[in-house]
Amino acid sequence: MALNAVLPRARLGRWLRLAVACALAAYATGLLIGGPFTSRLLSGSPDGAPLGDFGSFYASAQAAARGLDPFDVYPLTMDADLGRGTGAAVNLNAPLSVLVFQPLTLLDPAVARLGWFVATIIAYAAIVGLLGIAYPLSRGPLHVIWPFAMAGFWETVSLGQVYAFLALLSTLAWLLLRRRPVLAGMLIGFVAAFKPNFFVWPVLLVLAGQRRVGVTALIASVSFGLLPVVSYGPRVYGQWLTAIRLEQVNGQVANASIAGLLVRLGQPQWLALFACTVTLVGLSLWAWLRRPSLWKNSTAALLGLLLASPIGWVGYTVFLLPLFAVVRGSLALVVAAGLLCIPRLVLQQWADAEPTVRMTIGAAYTVGWLLLGYELRHLGQSEPSTDTT
Repeated sequence: MALNAVLPRARLGRWLRLAVACALAAYATGLLIGGPFTSRLLSGSPDGAPLGDFGSFYASAQAAARGLDPFDVYPLTMDADLGRGTGAAVNLNAPLSVLVFQPLTLLDPAVARLGWFVATIIAYAAIVGLLGIAYPLSRGPLHVIWPFAMAGFWETVSLGQVYAFLALLSTLAWLLLRRRPVLAGMLIGFVAAFKPNFFVWPVLLVLAGQRRVGVTALIASVSFGLLPVVSYGPRVYGQWLTAIRLEQVNGQVANASIAGLLVRLGQPQWLALFACTVTLVGLSLWAWLRRPSLWKNSTAALLGLLLASPIGWVGYTVFLLPLFAVVRGSLALVVAAGLLCIPRLVLQQWADAEPTVRMTIGAAYTVGWLLLGYELRHLGQSEPSTDTT
């Protein structure tokens, strides 16, 4: 009798998961069709499609090729009319990014943007596929469909951001940590040279005694970081630091970091930056004193470096897909996944309309990251088995 009662419930659970997966697929399709870039493509006028952040990257590389400051404002820079330091979205990635984007300037901006759009989707699908191969229980319909309904993915696609490509390297490093530690370290080093907040990962590895991966990553990051100096001269780092100093902690809902949350709640910039520092110091002490496993340390590093960044856009969530793949289903995880699917523009409109909403649902992305962290703390020290996770 007990077995007969369990079987219908199991079937009901499967059908429910399938129904939710279908709803998410329809939702993701709606986001694809309604997105500012894809809707313009579907209308048959790709030349007029917005370049978004990709325009800033393209302009940065184009300026460097002409001997100009790659971190200044140019016509293709996103929101260029707002001016430098007052809203224009200049390229704030490290100088390595300028070198990476340089070949794209050989193409027309509209053609390069279209190619970037297609390549982004392919890179993201590769992340989902790799995790499905590594962790069989993440091959279900929900695990496959949910990443494509996530706000972070559509922010990446719509704005022409670089997150999917770097997240692919980060995910490969995650999967190779034990089997190919040197290669994993080199991949981490490249990501850190491109996005300096990822230096937290190799530093935590070194502090925890995992020096083979950590030291390799640090050496690789320095080596990759020197390439722009060879191409553009040492002044490129001075120009980048000048651009960084003009930026402040952004209080938009898309900034899912702890600092972003504090600024939205009306706290001063210095307190937001202090919170980032305290979080990083706490992570460092934890790694040094507790000596967590390689896997546990990397898990904490990936989530911690995003929460502790002054600017942690929701697009960075694509870096956290491996963490979602290894956590068993729970109510907290379901809530986190749901919050991370709210479209950024809708969430910003709600937050702008009512201060109470800004202090509650306006924190959706930050809460989603924190809930993921809460679930990860229950995992053991050992690496999840690819057969049972």
